[in-house]
Amino acid sequence: MEKDVNKEMDENVNGTEQETGPGTEQETGPKTELETETMTEAGGASHGKAARVFAVIGLLIMAVLVVWFLICLVTGSDQTLAVMVTLILYSVILYLFLWLRKVFSK
Repeated sequence: MEKDVNKEMDENVNGTEQETGPGTEQETGPKTELETETMTEAGGASHGKAARVFAVIGLLIMAVLVVWFLICLVTGSDQTLAVMVTLILYSVILYLFLWLRKVFSK
């Protein structure tokens, strides 16, 4: 299987025509709406409801931290530096989680 993938990649790079294998859109035709919905429900093209809830919660936390930071800046609070560090760390941790999920999903 790995040799087949490498062969196809070499053919694509060399400019030769790519073979039409089973499951390609040329052979099977365009997918119907029912097939697309089934693939979406199986998790092929979209995320689950729980993932969306976590995403909204993450965005709300980020928004609260940004507003808190702006309030600290305007009022000249002693907590300004602590809130800024928290905001930066939260952003980095969130990015790392998303990156790790992308890396290990393959």
